Amino acid sequence: SSPHTPNLLPDEDIGWFIGIYLSEGCRYRGSISIASHISETSRVTRLQQIATAFDGHCKVGNIKGNGMTIRIESPMLAAFIDTYVNGERAIGKHLNPRCWARSNQFLKAVFLGFLEGDGSWDEKNQRWRLAITRNHALARDFRTMAARLGWHLIFKQSYSTLKGKKFPTFRGEVRLSRNGHHN
Repeated sequence: SSPHTPNLLPDEDIGWFIGIYLSEGCRYRGSISIASHISETSRVTRLQQIATAFDGHCKVGNIKGNGMTIRIESPMLAAFIDTYVNGERAIGKHLNPRCWARSNQFLKAVFLGFLEGDGSWDEKNQRWRLAITRNHALARDFRTMAARLGWHLIFKQSYSTLKGKKFPTFRGEVRLSRNGHHN
């Protein structure tokens, strides 16, 4: 069957919003919070535009050191999260099956939104590097998205250390095209 592309839910904006929420977002006291670095002003601008387009508002709050929280108030954007994301915390958040009925353009925007939040671009090797908490459902979602998009994704089990504690993670890389290497 053909992909579901609702006319009033632009793939690029809604997909990107879902991706950035998966990587950096949470719900807090009825609002949507997106953790960011203070230098990520283009993220703030894009979130403000999306919030305004969906009858909401967006503002920066809680600046601590180099970090800031972007707060979004929009019942419609909250409904999009409820529609396209299952789970509430990093260990449990993953895509709702409804996402698989959407277009590859939507899935690409989700993936790129996530990478903007939790990935780092390695220019020399033409790849994105990423690490996520060891969330098997989300890792499966990324493998499925990469396969649909024709991207190459590798995840390996690893551990990260924060404040002296070890946490299970997946570390990986994403190449947006095959490099032609025999392996």
